[in-house]
Amino acid sequence: MTISTTSGVSGVTADWWDFDILVPDANAGNLTIAGQIQAAAGTAQAVSATLALPAAPSSGTIYVNVQVDVTAGTVTLQQSTSADPAPINTNNVVVYRTQLTSATTDPMLVSTQSTPDAQ
Repeated sequence: MTISTTSGVSGVTADWWDFDILVPDANAGNLTIAGQIQAAAGTAQAVSATLALPAAPSSGTIYVNVQVDVTAGTVTLQQSTSADPAPINTNNVVVYRTQLTSATTDPMLVSTQSTPDAQ
């Protein structure tokens, strides 16, 4: 399934991004992100990455988010067993987050799907 996320602002006075995120149908598949990001008053950069989602845990929850640095365009997947990881630094925006539980067999069936950072 493909999720689209756009910041809704121009990139002139605030950071801007536009991404398509392909989420796998199966547990522990690859997540693919492609699009553009631009820091306020900066130059738009193409972003493309394929990241391995962790497998669903045998118990508990794994919180996962994908962050993109608005100045460098680097993509990072963070995970934690205790809470949704905070952005790595103030240049990063979270463009995708989800929670994987022991009952998760399909990452797209999780209720907290795409909740990108507000600008």
